[in-house]
Amino acid sequence: FADYFQYFRDEKLRPAPVIKVESERKHTISEFYWDNLYKLNVDKSMQFDIMDPKIEDEMYSAAVKLIYVFDRIDYLDSLAEQVKPTVLIFLPGIYEISCMHKQFEESTRMLQRENDFIVIILHSLITQEEQTKVLRKPTYGKRLIILSTNIAESSITVPDVKFVIDFCLTKTLVTDTNTNFSSLQLEWCSRSNCRQRAGRTGRTMDGRVYRLVPQLFYTHQMEEMSKPEMCRSPLEMVVLKAKQLDIGPPINIISMAMDVPTLSDFKNTILLLKEAGALLRTCNGKHSDDDGDITFIGIVMAALPVNIRVAKLIVIGHCFSVLSDCIIMGAGLTTKTIFVQGYKNAVTFYSKKLVWSDGSGSDLLAILKAYKSFESRKKEFGNTKNWTERYFLNEKSLMEMTNLIDELTERLSRLGIKERSGANRATWSHAEKSIILKVVIAGAFYPNYFVRSSSELEGRSAYHELNGRNPCNTVFFSGFPERFIRPLYIQSIKKRLMVCTNSPDNMRVAFDEGNEKVFVTFKQTRSSVAANTDPQLNFIEMGPGQVCIEVYKAIKLRMTSSSIHLNVMQ
Repeated sequence: FADYFQYFRDEKLRPAPVIKVESERKHTISEFYWDNLYKLNVDKSMQFDIMDPKIEDEMYSAAVKLIYVFDRIDYLDSLAEQVKPTVLIFLPGIYEISCMHKQFEESTRMLQRENDFIVIILHSLITQEEQTKVLRKPTYGKRLIILSTNIAESSITVPDVKFVIDFCLTKTLVTDTNTNFSSLQLEWCSRSNCRQRAGRTGRTMDGRVYRLVPQLFYTHQMEEMSKPEMCRSPLEMVVLKAKQLDIGPPINIISMAMDVPTLSDFKNTILLLKEAGALLRTCNGKHSDDDGDITFIGIVMAALPVNIRVAKLIVIGHCFSVLSDCIIMGAGLTTKTIFVQGYKNAVTFYSKKLVWSDGSGSDLLAILKAYKSFESRKKEFGNTKNWTERYFLNEKSLMEMTNLIDELTERLSRLGIKERSGANRATWSHAEKSIILKVVIAGAFYPNYFVRSSSELEGRSAYHELNGRNPCNTVFFSGFPERFIRPLYIQSIKKRLMVCTNSPDNMRVAFDEGNEKVFVTFKQTRSSVAANTDPQLNFIEMGPGQVCIEVYKAIKLRMTSSSIHLNVMQ
């Protein structure tokens, strides 16, 4: 780093000066690894592969056991009579957080210790109100357990943390070399990140860090530093900005960076920009695989603080006289989600999002309808706090979205892109506009389409699994033995699934002889559809296609909660 920023002095190039700041801690931090957990009967022979990052069930179990061991450690440290210190657990993503939460929830239920702990989730999707709970002191005698992604590494400082359990995994935005499509991928953390996580403890008391990987694996196989963002993130904006400088081929400019991306990533970016219409196939009239003249669309993409696909959505929207709607959708995709995400009441939040999509099943159209309703409400009544809470919308994100819409509109106007008026403007009916918006979305995100399977074999398999019942309105659960008088539990089963429907009369529970399955069939009647219609918004809570909305909700319930437990008579 110092060599990259060399400066000329005494007729010589010298590295930039480096200043080191040593920090002293008042409290010690003890570090433990998978090898040190032999008293928990962990599988010491378990394989950890640097090329295959994953969390085994054994690792979740070890973390649960550690939480119970901390009571003993507090007792030895003479902290048993005081407020119990916080446990901070680092997990890579929301799926892993839900898995850990399920295991811990089931364990506390079996040991009848549900009231001994308070579990808080820290994730960017969780509401701000939920996240601020980590700053409150827990009830006397209860231990606070925080399940967090790397948001707690530096963004939030949690007080009173004594124990850190680190799964040593993270999710980073990586661009696929072949497709040039970006996605969050599971990766082992760098040792630098792990040290940053360890620094969350040892602030107000001595701390303990448990890394759920072997010490040799941590020392010799995990990287010291994370891969530079330049080498793993999309290069589209970098190339477009380089083209606007007009001082030579983009590859010459990018090659001067401290960390240079691979040649294949650069070439794929050029091809992607040509496919998106941002670059021509030719440069100065000659065909070039590594370069191309920038087009007007490319200039627009470089001028807007959004992804190139979002910029293309806006440009195509201008061509079809739906510019303002496309700016709203583009801003919604760029800012933090406007839909409140809850963990414990996930089905309720999901239901409200379905209301906003108004039967389209589209996130973009849901964003458009939600924002327009928000703007209308703000103009009519001013205060929107209670309204956004009622419809599970994030008011702060909506305000940020408003600012971005204003900025996008201003930048586009400088380029001569404005909402058309007069004879040049196409006027669409409500039905026509719905189709036009779908066409624009399809054009902007080409070729990233999801093609729904219509395999006859899959259809037969679904009917076979449900013993001839309709998969469009039926779900099933397994693990209910025939030795119980199962019809006695119909009302209990309906009660568990009430979050999926508006009336128990819309459900029919059935059992078949010879298996342990419970079949629940939903009846979608006129009254049930009317009950799902929001009277103020006039939007219907429904999904695309023939599948009942209750089936979607039941699947969501299964994805976000632990197994359904029924109290049975012995």
